[in-house]
Amino acid sequence: MCRGDRLTPSEALDLAHRSIRCEIADRAISGLVAAHTRPLADLDRITCPVLLASPQFDRILPPARHAPRFRREIPGVEARTLVDCGHVPMWDDTPMLVSMISEFVDRHSDGAAARATDGLASLAKDGTASQPTEPAGEDAAVVG
Repeated sequence: MCRGDRLTPSEALDLAHRSIRCEIADRAISGLVAAHTRPLADLDRITCPVLLASPQFDRILPPARHAPRFRREIPGVEARTLVDCGHVPMWDDTPMLVSMISEFVDRHSDGAAARATDGLASLAKDGTASQPTEPAGEDAAVVG
C-alpha cells in the first residue's frame, strides 16, 4: 500500500488483524515458496482474455520480477501498471481499479458485468492513473 493516509488508524489495525487471521494467507505464502520447485506451467495454453495488473510500487511481488514471464508466456495478455499503487491497490485507488476491471470485462463480454458495477465505476477517475505497459490488441487479455 502506498497511500496509507487513506486509512484511519482503526482501519489499518483492522486490515493487519484480518491479514493475520486469514486462512488463505498461509496457503498463498506456501504456494509462493513452493513456486521455486513447482513453477506455473502451460501459460501459453490460456485462451481467455487476461489482464495483468501490476502495482507500480509492489514490494511483496515486484512487477520487475513477476510480470515479465506472464507478459511473455500468456497469449494476448494486456499488461497495465497500477500507477502510484502498492501491493494493496484496492486501498490505494479503488475507483481506478474498479474502472479498469469493469472496462476490461466490458470489452471482453456482453458488458453486463461492467454495467452491474456502474455505480462503483462512476467513482473512478478519468483513467489517467493506469497506463498500459504495452500495446493492447484485439485479443488482449488482463492478468493480475
